[in-house]
Amino acid sequence: MSKFSFPFTDRQKQMVNHIATILWIGTGTKTGKSLASYCWLIEGLLKGEAVAFVGPWFFRSHNAFAQIKGLLEPWIHCRACKVNESRLQILTSNGGCLDFLSADNPDCLFGSNYHRLVLDEASRMPEAIYPAALTVISATKGRLRLFFNLELGVRNWAIRNLLRVQKLSPQERYETGEDLMTFGTDENLVDPKLVARLKKQMPEALWRALYLGEIPTSDSSLFRNLDKVFSGTELQEPEIGRRYVMGADLARKSDWTQLTVISDEGQVVACDRYNQVSWSVQVERAALLYRTFRCSKVIVDSTGIGDVVAEQFEQSGMEVEPFIFTQPSRRLLIEELVLACDNSEIKIPAGEKYQVYRSELEAFEYQLDGAQVKYSVPSGVNDDAVMSLALAVHGFHSSRGMVLGLIAMLKNRAREISDGIRDTWGELTQPKPKPVRILKAMEQAKQTRVDGFEEWQRTGRAPACKACGNSSTRFNERRQAHCNQCGAVNGLAPVRIQNNVCPVEGCGLVMRQIANEWYCQNHGQVKQESVTRGATFRDLQASRGAFREFGRFG
Repeated sequence: MSKFSFPFTDRQKQMVNHIATILWIGTGTKTGKSLASYCWLIEGLLKGEAVAFVGPWFFRSHNAFAQIKGLLEPWIHCRACKVNESRLQILTSNGGCLDFLSADNPDCLFGSNYHRLVLDEASRMPEAIYPAALTVISATKGRLRLFFNLELGVRNWAIRNLLRVQKLSPQERYETGEDLMTFGTDENLVDPKLVARLKKQMPEALWRALYLGEIPTSDSSLFRNLDKVFSGTELQEPEIGRRYVMGADLARKSDWTQLTVISDEGQVVACDRYNQVSWSVQVERAALLYRTFRCSKVIVDSTGIGDVVAEQFEQSGMEVEPFIFTQPSRRLLIEELVLACDNSEIKIPAGEKYQVYRSELEAFEYQLDGAQVKYSVPSGVNDDAVMSLALAVHGFHSSRGMVLGLIAMLKNRAREISDGIRDTWGELTQPKPKPVRILKAMEQAKQTRVDGFEEWQRTGRAPACKACGNSSTRFNERRQAHCNQCGAVNGLAPVRIQNNVCPVEGCGLVMRQIANEWYCQNHGQVKQESVTRGATFRDLQASRGAFREFGRFG
């Protein structure tokens, strides 16, 4: 079987050719580590080894399957490799096997034996995946490669192990078979100017972790202070004197509908989550939770079909505030929730029912979209709980803003009363004089009339033509005296055009006719002689006689 070759960068060569049994590769983003892991597995596959790729989610593993299948296209074409689409497996004629697995269930690794194993985005996998990975390479004396970014900080299990190996001496690393690699973004893959521009769009610690490959000492994930946030208490019924707001993120089939109830103190006290339920049942369940906590309003996702469901919410007696998701509104909503977590404004119960909130909050990340940074979860991960929480927090902030605004107005009014600006009843002691409205006289428009036009209006006759003296004249729409005999306007005879030559003296250029108008390249449009002419009674009789034989007159 032919040997696999690829034009590696220097760093990719180091990752592929490293001899360590367990290699921790923690780098910045866009370093080519994913492609290096594909090539490393392909080399083992073509040698007849059993190898495996493990992604943090199914869709990440499926994407790797598609890319490796493309790299193996020559071997697949000559039937040296066989692809099993349903099992996400690639087999070779010499006994090699490449499996694609997901870390959603760490137990999926147990019972297998692999010569080469890759954990891609290991920092986003549960820590239980690491001991499972060690068991599947122990019998074959295989090798393990763990690839991950560094932005999750020292609290992450993969980064903790990276720092542990970093403290080992070269002799200890040789005895344990462990080693590490860490470096920043490859300048050949990302424009340095773009990297410098992104520094202004994200926190300093996150930027240094993603693009310089530095391990942050503090929590640099998108949502921070989660330990403090998840310290609330769930309630079965509302507390007396508290106001509640509900956020609803709607879905029906593939995603989940999530309801979140939050108090005026920022305490998340109840939630509901379901899918594969008809819209009518969803409205009833939302109305039940709404009435249980006597919520003042519900903020509903009204994007697409949600607009129709929001109307059903209103018909069931709920006070609805629609929210339409667009890219800018979604960004502002997420940033509002980020600030609420940073300032510990909200509390969420830590029970098992609310762990979906924490898992989705931890999955949210910064993603590079061209030259912009956006917030989203990786492919295959739901964000329904986070968006429902964000809608509830948005409603909590808006209701609190009304209360704080009223308090500020009352404080200002009390200060004015103490200063003597207002009396006991809140009226101004020296009222401001009412403004007097002064009407400015309008200037009468001056009438502009053409000579003879008033006379024509009175008698119905226009003045005689100044060019030919004929009395067959009329006023046109511009109030200009037009002669029906010679076509003169206000006594100026029209220009006669002969042989399509410009009539301006000394020009002599042949003109072009466009839309019944003549144009000269030197002088532009040239007014030609009018077609409308006067006629004598004898001319009229002659024209009738010309058509008599056709039966049109007579």
